[in-house]
Amino acid sequence: MNYCPKCGGKVSWRYIEEEEREREVCECCGHIYYRNPKVVVGVIIENSGRIAMLKRNIEPSFGKWTFPAGYMECGETIREAASREAFEEIGIQVVIDDILNIYSYRGSDIVTVIFTGRALTDQFKAGKEAAEVKWMTVDEIPWSELAFYSTRDALNDWLKKKRLSRP
Repeated sequence: MNYCPKCGGKVSWRYIEEEEREREVCECCGHIYYRNPKVVVGVIIENSGRIAMLKRNIEPSFGKWTFPAGYMECGETIREAASREAFEEIGIQVVIDDILNIYSYRGSDIVTVIFTGRALTDQFKAGKEAAEVKWMTVDEIPWSELAFYSTRDALNDWLKKKRLSRP
């Protein structure tokens, strides 16, 4: 950050004694800028022993496979966000079930919350962010072409929960 969101003054890194760490601080008004993680939510959607997967049509990870997921919006719950992302990305209505797990990685500013869910129909269509959508069995998951660490980790956790093994 170069300029203060409060007064527009120059921002620089400064050691904050009370917090025992460096923070970005406005040189004019003293406002401390706290960088906090963004929340991504997603859902592994099940239907008749298969899961809904999409091939990304946007960066990051263009052309890689994942399940519906995206940034949570202010004013919505994490369950609402997961449901919205499923509808936006693959045009499907889902029942959001349980939280599968929460993922975070050193050096990343993202916390990812993944749910399991059930499709209310087996019909879907690729939204703007998806080049392709497919129902996949466990054997069809393209493990070497997954979009993110959280995609791989969530699918592995889902397999464990289902007492299935990775091919």
